[in-house]
Amino acid sequence: MKIETKRLNDISGFLDQGINLNGELHFSGMLRIDGNFTGSIASADRLVIGQRAVVRADITIGEIEIAGQVVGNIEAKQRAEILASGRVEGEIHTPILVINPGSLLNGRVCMPNETSEEPSPT
Repeated sequence: MKIETKRLNDISGFLDQGINLNGELHFSGMLRIDGNFTGSIASADRLVIGQRAVVRADITIGEIEIAGQVVGNIEAKQRAEILASGRVEGEIHTPILVINPGSLLNGRVCMPNETSEEPSPT
């Protein structure tokens, strides 16, 4: 599986520190959240949760990087990474999970097998 990651300067949206937003968020490209968000987030692209962000949401995303706090379930179709300052409370469903030293994960992890076919009897 080839995973493409976008460069930091390719951010197409930004919710800065001090912003409190509630609702349903859909976007394309790369979004960075440094404020507070409550609701649900859906995109096939990349989400970056900044170190000071607090996100209370169920998230369905292509790829996610977490440096702040997330309370809710995450379904990352490609990859999920929790950085050293990251805190996650909830379930994570992803084929690739990176958990850095110092991070916190309180919940369940489900890593689906890409080849979900049953083995043939011999």
